[in-house]
Amino acid sequence: MAKKHFIVRCLGHRAQRLRPGQSIKIGRHESNDIVLASGTVSRFHATLVWNKGEDRPYVEDNESANGIEVDSNPIDCRSYLTGSDNQLEIGDFVLVLSLRGAEEDTAQEAGVKALLESDHQTSDGVRLFSERGEALNGRFKSLRALQRILLQVEEEERTGTLKLRVGARMWAVTFAQGKIMTATFGDEEGMTAIYSLLAQPTGKYEFTREIQPSETSLNLSPLALFAAETGQTRTRMDKSRLTEE
Repeated sequence: MAKKHFIVRCLGHRAQRLRPGQSIKIGRHESNDIVLASGTVSRFHATLVWNKGEDRPYVEDNESANGIEVDSNPIDCRSYLTGSDNQLEIGDFVLVLSLRGAEEDTAQEAGVKALLESDHQTSDGVRLFSERGEALNGRFKSLRALQRILLQVEEEERTGTLKLRVGARMWAVTFAQGKIMTATFGDEEGMTAIYSLLAQPTGKYEFTREIQPSETSLNLSPLALFAAETGQTRTRMDKSRLTEE
C-alpha cells in the first residue's frame, strides 16, 4: 500500500506528489517545481511544505503580489491543508490537492474489481456497489468550476455517472476508474456531447453509482482533454496575433 501523500494537479501541468519531508515551489520563474507562466503570478509565489512528523502540509505565501486563496478563502501567510480536495487559487490558476494513502489505495483496488449486483438494476442501468466515494453534487457557476468537477472525478478514480442539468436539458457522462467512457445529450453522443456540455456556463450536477452500458468507449482523461483544449486555444491566439501583425 502506498504511504500517505498529496497529489497536486493543475490544468495543463504534470501532476506531482508531495510526501512528508518534501516541498514544492510554485511561481512564474522557470526554476520553480510548478511553473505558472502568467503576469498574475509572482516569480516565487508560493511553497507547499510538508514537514516530517506533521500529519499534513501547508501552503506558504512568499509575499506574492496577488496573494493565495485556499478553497476561495484568502490566506495571510500560511494555511494547513485539510486533504479533502483543497483548491489552491494562484493568479489565474487553480491547483487541486488531494490526499492519497493506504485507505484510498484500498478503495481504488476494490473499484478495479467492481462487481455488478443483479438486484441493483435501475431504469437507467446498473449500480456498482463497490463505488464508495463521498457524495458529489451541487451547482457549477463557471466553466472553470465544471472543469474542477470533472477533474475531481478523474483524480478520485470514480466509477459511475455524472449527471448535469442546465435548465430542462440533461447531460450524462459515464466514468470508469476516472476515465470518461461515454457521454450523451439527447441525440448527441461521445465528443459532440462533451463539447456541447463544455459550452454551458452554469448548471447542477450529481454523481451517481449508476452506469449505462454502451458499445462504445472513449476512455478519455479529462485532464488530457483540457490540456489539449488549452494548447489549441493558445495556438489559435498566436496565429491571430501573427495575422494582425
